[in-house]
Amino acid sequence: MFFVDGMTISLSIGDTGAVKVTAGGHTFASNDRAIFTVKGVDGTVLIEAEHELDANGAFVHYFLNNDTDRAAAGNYRWDVRYVINPYRDANGRIVNGDQVITPFLPQTFTLLGVVGDV
Repeated sequence: MFFVDGMTISLSIGDTGAVKVTAGGHTFASNDRAIFTVKGVDGTVLIEAEHELDANGAFVHYFLNNDTDRAAAGNYRWDVRYVINPYRDANGRIVNGDQVITPFLPQTFTLLGVVGDV
């Protein structure tokens, strides 16, 4: 099951889905990025994905089977951070930028238990 209710995302362990996120009120350059993150309540990162933005400041995050197939069911939190002119470490990971913008508070991401093993 994959279900989005406003800003709340529910996903069965191992299921697939996609969510489109659009930033308003800012014009992005071609090298600006969005970081989509899902973390457990203990701060453990479940998903961290860098996205290019389209001309409207939007991106689509695709949930893949292996994103959650080994995760525990429960409540997590998700957010998006926009990084203007990102700075990268030696491994290419974004670590800072000229601006970092978090447009909304962390939202609920519920990972639902399943019976099957696929």
